[in-house]
Amino acid sequence: MFTWVCPKCGREVPPSSSECPDCAGQASTAPPATRSVPLHQPGVEPTPPVAKPQGPRVRRPSLPIWLLAAIFALGFAVLALTAYVAYRHFRGGTASLSATSGGAAASARMGSTSATPGMRALLEALEITGLRLLGAKDKKPEVVFVVVNHSGAPLTDISGTVTLRPSTAKPATEIVGIFAFQHVSLGPFESRELRAPLKTTLRMFELPDWEFLKTDLALSAIQ
Repeated sequence: MFTWVCPKCGREVPPSSSECPDCAGQASTAPPATRSVPLHQPGVEPTPPVAKPQGPRVRRPSLPIWLLAAIFALGFAVLALTAYVAYRHFRGGTASLSATSGGAAASARMGSTSATPGMRALLEALEITGLRLLGAKDKKPEVVFVVVNHSGAPLTDISGTVTLRPSTAKPATEIVGIFAFQHVSLGPFESRELRAPLKTTLRMFELPDWEFLKTDLALSAIQ
């Protein structure tokens, strides 16, 4: 009787069997093969990707509110101090100009209060008018003015100092500038136009117009 050999295990199998008994038994007891689930199988939720951990975010340092308030307060204090220094400088210049004209102011007060009757009469007879303030970029300020003799007597060799003040200023307070004239002689009821340098701490564009000025005359020598 013929037999055939199983190609898997090498056992002789009778011709009446179409399968090897040993291999058939092992196939029936073997566990079922695992089927792989496709990535996008219908009805199955896909697994969300895991986020890659990131490092801590670096925040830019910001100034605290109290420090900002201190900086602003310091800035305002510096501005106020600058304005105060500028004001003191301007007032100091005016004060120095006033000190320079101390003798003239004293003479003017003396002429109006304790001067002799003759001096008071001359001060009442003389008038300083026709003020015109002139100046250029390369020149110092000058004043053109008119000296008027309102008396019927001649006046000889007159010298004086004129203090310019704002028309709204109180007596002997604010000074705009000072100028002087020397050795002027006037006949009865005569007037003469003169020119003199103006001593002032103000710049040309800061000087008031002529209609806002008044004059204080102090005679220094009369013959």
